[in-house]
Amino acid sequence: MSTGDIILSIVIGIGTGLISGYVSGSLVTSKFNKKDKELNWKKELSEEIQQMVRYLDLVELELSFIKKQLLNGQTVDYTYLDRMLVDEPRMPSFKEDRLTEVSTKNISSARKLIKEIKNANESNEIDEQFIKKLDSRLIRAKIDVLSIEPK
Repeated sequence: MSTGDIILSIVIGIGTGLISGYVSGSLVTSKFNKKDKELNWKKELSEEIQQMVRYLDLVELELSFIKKQLLNGQTVDYTYLDRMLVDEPRMPSFKEDRLTEVSTKNISSARKLIKEIKNANESNEIDEQFIKKLDSRLIRAKIDVLSIEPK
């Protein structure tokens, strides 16, 4: 073997090593990035589920305060409820294509309930009877939201 052949073998070996290292590194990186994105989405989903349940808890709490004021014959201040209903939490990770069909229905029913409360508040229809009817529906909505799961 001549010196030229040795240098050529070294260059071919280095080139082959670099190319195979780059290809295998790219494949491993893309696989881990995909897993990482999935884990991040699941974490965001979990956080947003908790955020929605806390929001429903606050709506329920405010409605119970209003109910007590109505029962005591006090003047009711709907200002806090107004502000709360305007600021419904945004849920970007609630994507229909990534959730089960039951989960999608659960989200829809919780949002419909919030919309119903908004409409009743805007038309001044919130009274003791309305709040009494909402009690069990709010509890059900919280349970439904907690049961949301990915596909």
